[in-house]
Amino acid sequence: MQISTLFYTLVVGSFLLLGRVNGDDSLGRWGQWVDPDKDCTSFVDGENLTIFVAGPNHDFCVDQNRLNAPRVTQKMDGDFIVDVLVSGEFQPLKPGVSDRTPYHGAGLFLASDDRNYIRMERAEFVRGDGKRFSYLNLEGWKKGQRFSLGITGMILLQEDEPTHLRIERHGKDFTFAFKHEKQPWTYVPILNLDWADECTVGLIACNASNTSFEPRFSEYRLFIPKS
Repeated sequence: MQISTLFYTLVVGSFLLLGRVNGDDSLGRWGQWVDPDKDCTSFVDGENLTIFVAGPNHDFCVDQNRLNAPRVTQKMDGDFIVDVLVSGEFQPLKPGVSDRTPYHGAGLFLASDDRNYIRMERAEFVRGDGKRFSYLNLEGWKKGQRFSLGITGMILLQEDEPTHLRIERHGKDFTFAFKHEKQPWTYVPILNLDWADECTVGLIACNASNTSFEPRFSEYRLFIPKS
């Protein structure tokens, strides 16, 4: 089983670099910083990573030909478990473009390529009447087309509460789970994907609003499960 040189068997310990990093660069154990529009920044402080996402529209939507969301990724080969705690202010007050609902989302990102990927995010959107909805955004794309992940209805989250997100890969089976602090994991149906052994794994932050967005990631782990 091959692993990227940016990856350790168990992701633990302190990352010594403190400060903002612009452009494509290594963020050590976190992975590779990817900022397609070169207008976002990342800040590593000990065990925490903050991504500053500028407005008005940074997203990863192949159907809109918009793949400019900032992210931190690395390559994984074979089985793995990744989880992270997502926090910050999610307040997308106004849309970034006229035909979009104001949206903030941050969480885990998996991709076989730019047309085959999964986003799992703590997310929030604001309805036309101003009502906020905090929810789990779990979306899958295959050959550029969105497909069902077996979830019926919206999975609501507690407003302004940090959320743990987890994805496990075992062969072709992918398992997704989430929880708030001091709560047990809630699992959603297992998804079977005909992906190659190697895929991209990491963190993503999306901003479809005219306000900046600064999600915070902590307790990040990426490791190979015991066989």
